[in-house]
Amino acid sequence: MVLKKKNRRTKKILEELDLYNKADSYTRSLSGGMKRRLMIAKALVHDPSILVLDEPTAGVDVTLRQQLWKYINKLKSNGKTILLTTHYIEEAERLCDRICIVANGEIILSEDKKKIMEEFKKKKLEEIFIKLTKS
Repeated sequence: MVLKKKNRRTKKILEELDLYNKADSYTRSLSGGMKRRLMIAKALVHDPSILVLDEPTAGVDVTLRQQLWKYINKLKSNGKTILLTTHYIEEAERLCDRICIVANGEIILSEDKKKIMEEFKKKKLEEIFIKLTKS
């Protein structure tokens, strides 16, 4: 990662993601979880208005998943728009305001999460996903 000049924004992001003590490390020396956090840090360094996260918690342990969820929620509450792709239905249910279900390369549902839950009268998004995709 080798961070020559640590500006305030970069320092804050690295601290928030518990990577600051690894700022001068090479990426290849980081654990899988640290690489996931680094991916998010790199995406945030230029303060984008929309943050695209592709499977940010894939392959990470439960503790790190919880930390990443907390950080994503913090970004969201600070007004950041986040486009999240995930195969973890509970993750989408917990983090997202709008849900888009894609099956066989086609969008089969794209709607406000609360509206979906009310319309299908289900308590879990996973039940809706299974019903719609006939999985």
